[in-house]
Amino acid sequence: MSLNACETGSPIEATQTLPTSVDAAQTPIPTVADPLQAKLTPRILEVRPNGDWSAVVEIEASGGRPPYAFESAWPAAGPSSLTVTGAHCEPVQFSAVAKSADGQRYPVSLRFGPTSCTVTTGTSQPTSALTPILPDSTGLLARISDLRAQANLPPFTLNDQLTQAAARHAQDMARTGSLGHAGSDGSTAARRILDAGYAATATGEIIYAGASLDEAWAFWTGDAAHRSILLGQQYADIGIGIVQTGSQAYIAVTFAAP
Repeated sequence: MSLNACETGSPIEATQTLPTSVDAAQTPIPTVADPLQAKLTPRILEVRPNGDWSAVVEIEASGGRPPYAFESAWPAAGPSSLTVTGAHCEPVQFSAVAKSADGQRYPVSLRFGPTSCTVTTGTSQPTSALTPILPDSTGLLARISDLRAQANLPPFTLNDQLTQAAARHAQDMARTGSLGHAGSDGSTAARRILDAGYAATATGEIIYAGASLDEAWAFWTGDAAHRSILLGQQYADIGIGIVQTGSQAYIAVTFAAP
């Protein structure tokens, strides 16, 4: 309309066809999002006599364009929180990446642990006292399959490589008398799965040390973070490692997808 008005040679008509100030205000000018930022706030939940500890790390993001997402090797405990575990009162290096909807990424890292912690000595177990248990002899796989069936989810497939990774960690925990996702050699669940020869696109792990499988099952299914892993749709295969030492059972269950 404004071009035609100019072509007719009528300056009044041309002026009348220009957008009004109201029209201009109705067309927002695109703005550049503020830079994404993130910060970590750890909170210690429990410190055990043998020095094992657990914590929740809250991740808070600002800037960029919400919604935000977070990546980390640690299990998720909520939309913006992750569970962290350590052993022998030692601090851990926690790292994560915050992401905003406009494609920005902001890595964050924090080293932390319990400020007051004493390890009770004499918790290590001799290797000869460790008794590996076959992963399919406990009924744990059947329990997991039944739980998933109740949620209309397919069962996991028991995988030898994942079982090897799980057994490695269960034996390590039993030998050292510790409970944590980090191995005594510094390995993570993802590293142990890769070492076993499984090239994974997604990995997960749940662990427990206690008197019975029933005790472990009640804890896992009653805790939202652990239950979400048992019902995870991002995994296809599973590995189970159980080691008995005296009256104590150390259990590691690994999850992955190729």
